[in-house]
Amino acid sequence: MMIAMLFGAIIPALFGLFMYLLFDEVSLLIRVWKSYPYFGNVVRLSGLTMTPGYLSSVLSIGMIYLINSKKWNYLVIIVTLFVLIMTLSKNLVPLIGVFGIYFLVKTRMDNLFTGSIVLLLTILAFSLPTMFVVKSQEGISFEEKHLLNDEDSFQYRGYTIYPTSYYELKMTATTVIKRRFPRGLGPAQFLPGLDQLKNEGLFAKDIEPHVPHDTYIGTIAEYGIFGLIAILILTIGVMRNIIGIHPDLVGTPVYTFLILSVLYIMIQSIMVDTQHLRHYWLILIFLNTLPLIRVELLQKV
Repeated sequence: MMIAMLFGAIIPALFGLFMYLLFDEVSLLIRVWKSYPYFGNVVRLSGLTMTPGYLSSVLSIGMIYLINSKKWNYLVIIVTLFVLIMTLSKNLVPLIGVFGIYFLVKTRMDNLFTGSIVLLLTILAFSLPTMFVVKSQEGISFEEKHLLNDEDSFQYRGYTIYPTSYYELKMTATTVIKRRFPRGLGPAQFLPGLDQLKNEGLFAKDIEPHVPHDTYIGTIAEYGIFGLIAILILTIGVMRNIIGIHPDLVGTPVYTFLILSVLYIMIQSIMVDTQHLRHYWLILIFLNTLPLIRVELLQKV
């Protein structure tokens, strides 16, 4: 199933790229961005998914699988990595961090200190460049207005630092929590509520309204104390299932795949609404059904 999902993501994305390069045809398989932060005008691959970020999340799980599998050659890994890079998604950062921790474990250099440092650096490298964009000159283009907040920009050592839509959404969600806790706004009510918050000056007027892009804060903003309880229950349940894995599976490709995938999802959830990414629920389902599957079968995967 994993390989089918991986190739189902890669082939349409590459087809869309080739159609653009050969015939200058912009299809639903790619996204053309103007004034993309740090890169300018770019083409991002999205394939059959809704966004390049969604495609990158599918490919990231696929990369974790491929690295732990002995059945696939380097060409498949290189092609997957190429398509992943061409999404120009921030989701590549937590994947690098997860592989950094995996490298520490494989080389037996892992301990609580080094693992914590790699994890902290990964979170900072993932969140800070996503929430702030640094430019060498003042002013933003028309295309950047829905991404960057010009009103709250500030200067630092000759550079102009602009808060992004991710920062604005996170701060707005925090404000909502303070206002509406313990009830919350209600299911799927964050996006409709942004119009009122704009009128009150609590959300940048030119920033495009969007979902919270933070699984933890966004869930609490919409569901209140019930959302907080749900996050805790889900986290405890996942950790309990991992700790309770059969001893014969520890160190196997299946075990490593699940550990790295869960770690990747938890880091990504800081800047992404991962509850909307349906393929992640398949991983949780597989994790929950492990006790029902014969160990001999899993050891052969």
